[in-house]
Amino acid sequence: PALTTIDVSKNQFGDSGLAWITDFVRTDRQINVLKMNQCGFSTVGFDTFCEALITRYDEEVDELPEIKRLEVGKNGLGNNLTMMTSLLENRNCIIDYVNYEGNDMDDVGAGIWAACLKKLRKPSEEDKSTAKQNNKG
Repeated sequence: PALTTIDVSKNQFGDSGLAWITDFVRTDRQINVLKMNQCGFSTVGFDTFCEALITRYDEEVDELPEIKRLEVGKNGLGNNLTMMTSLLENRNCIIDYVNYEGNDMDDVGAGIWAACLKKLRKPSEEDKSTAKQNNKG
């Protein structure tokens, strides 16, 4: 049987524990859900985690990590969203759920999230129809 979910929430393993998880997800493609809420890792550790997944996606290896749900709430990550948004914007990323709850994000962070979500938004049929009409004129 394949292990598809890892929930290590509420364990204060910090960056050293996150490094172990990072190494694991670099090579494992079975994990679909990764819950790391309240784990005490830093923004540097989280950036390293995101960079590892981005590198894996960019290599276009047949066995890409198949993480679809990522939970990193209450880790004090604040507005440190650059690597996270780069990960989500990667063309090979299939993450469709992110929990960023309780990371002390302010209005600057909310703006970063909004810009990322706008890029990720798939055009609706109405959007496509409007674009066609605008191109005719």
